[in-house]
Amino acid sequence: MFPRGTGPRWLAALLCLLLVLPAMGAAVPAAAADGGVAEVREAWFIQSDAPDLPDDAAAWQAQPLPDSWRLSRPGQAGYGWYRASFTLPAPPDGMHAVYISLVSSAYALYINGVQVADSGGMSGNVGRSAGFPQWITVPAQVLAAGPNTLALRLRVAPNLRGGLSPLFVGPQQQIERLYWHDAFWRVEMPRALNAAVLVLGLLALLLWSRNRSEAVYGWFGAFLVTSAVWALRNFHQSLTLPEVPSRAWETFVLAGQGVSRLMLMMFVLRYVGQRRPGLERAAVWAIPLIPLLFFAAGEAFMSSVRNAWYTATALPMWYSLYLLARHANWRGAWGPRLVLGALACNEVLAVHDWMIAVNLLPFGTPLWQNYGVALLLTAMTAALAESYFAAFATARTLNRELEQRVAQKSRELDENFRKVAAYEQALALDAERQRLMRDMHDGIGSQLITTVNAVERGQIGAPAIAALLRDCIEDLRLVIDSLEPANSDLAIALASLRYRLEPRLRAAGLETAWELDGLPASLPLPPRQILQTLRILQEGLTNIIKHAGACTARLTAAVDGAWIDIQLADDGRGGPAAAGGEASTGRGLANMRYRATQMGGHCDIRLTPSGTLVALRLPRPQAG
Repeated sequence: MFPRGTGPRWLAALLCLLLVLPAMGAAVPAAAADGGVAEVREAWFIQSDAPDLPDDAAAWQAQPLPDSWRLSRPGQAGYGWYRASFTLPAPPDGMHAVYISLVSSAYALYINGVQVADSGGMSGNVGRSAGFPQWITVPAQVLAAGPNTLALRLRVAPNLRGGLSPLFVGPQQQIERLYWHDAFWRVEMPRALNAAVLVLGLLALLLWSRNRSEAVYGWFGAFLVTSAVWALRNFHQSLTLPEVPSRAWETFVLAGQGVSRLMLMMFVLRYVGQRRPGLERAAVWAIPLIPLLFFAAGEAFMSSVRNAWYTATALPMWYSLYLLARHANWRGAWGPRLVLGALACNEVLAVHDWMIAVNLLPFGTPLWQNYGVALLLTAMTAALAESYFAAFATARTLNRELEQRVAQKSRELDENFRKVAAYEQALALDAERQRLMRDMHDGIGSQLITTVNAVERGQIGAPAIAALLRDCIEDLRLVIDSLEPANSDLAIALASLRYRLEPRLRAAGLETAWELDGLPASLPLPPRQILQTLRILQEGLTNIIKHAGACTARLTAAVDGAWIDIQLADDGRGGPAAAGGEASTGRGLANMRYRATQMGGHCDIRLTPSGTLVALRLPRPQAG
């Protein structure tokens, strides 16, 4: 997230910037006395329920501004009047305005006896607008050159921090500039930050709901949402909420701070990987019980324990600081250091606001802890992002290593497969050699032995011997051709068979036609199937030469789906047309059928008046 080696510097710069932002807003009233703006810091005060301004004979008392009722009139509520004067050096020539940084709770403003503002809530429910900067326009005809009288009637509700800050009167343009500067830093900026925190908290909870094993994200989202909701109490600086009962509002304000800090502590425990079962159970029970207990105790109790409660809520924060300080590796990841620094800065902001609450700082001093949640959000998000991206980088490295290992294993498996395939091929070839040796021993060998015995006894003539030897040679050639790798394709094997038998067929006066267009460009078959197929066709052609008396023979081969169809037809002597049946006699024909059955197919030999048809149907080998 930060350039290598610059993380600590960026961290310090970010925290300092976020810490300085509240101070920038606090400097607003300092420039108020320039440009013809009158500043009212001294007033007279009288506590009275009278709806009209009391006369000069009433018991008015000098009252410096700002005035906090908790300091000047502790425990009191109700109505009071402020009266002051200000001087305009020249007759007003345009719209003027009054700017009040802080007034609480409800008020009505009079200039030279003319009412110019009424915030509402002077009777009935009091609108909670404490803290919202006030900007009241004043027509020029209401003002006069020289001394002018200003009167403000204030209503302070129980359990609210009532009071009045200094007032500024001057030309509208200058007062408006003061107002918007103050409103931006005290209202708009905190409201935007808290809204962003609320949205991000809901997003964090959504992410946690998809992966509940990561409790740290759940407590992070819960803390953000709770803190943002608690910070909504500051929206009464810009919104009037007359319908909120005072008891419910006080519960919301006090309980919100405690609940948010407990959730922060739970997040820190998960973040640093610590488990405190007893403390965690107590926190989980306390989170829902705190609001219920405050609401049941009532407003008087909440008012009496307010300052003590604010002090007590610092304990979870301090414990979180302790955990982070122990966990932080000052030479390693900067995430824990970032959260630790943000918590420390947030505690500084909290101490500042606590000093306002106990009247150690003047009434009207801007609250700084409005920026605390955003500060924590920045640090905690960055810390979780560091953990996330570190885990992502680790996963990416592991994936890369895994891919390399898988590639290596794939190469090894491919090599093993090649070795296994070569070994299996060698075994198959050896088995085929042994089978062929048996076939040659039982077939060619037996036939040669029989021929030798017959010759030795003088029982066979030279032509018969030549014929027997020729059959042995042809059978031997078939065996050799079936083992030739180049002849593993069916079309090539058939062409080789034609080449071998063509002289014999031509010598017998037999014209042949070979139609192989129905075969694909490549149709490899195992050597055993090639040999058996060639033997069936050899037997069929031999029968045509010896017994059919045919003039022509036609061989066709084609593929029909999962089958290979090979047909051998001649125009010689067949059987009766009425028979239309299948030839079933002869040992040679039986051998042809047996060989086809061994290959998973079948061989039909049909005798017709126009000749003999040998139909061989074999299964097509599966790919691979």
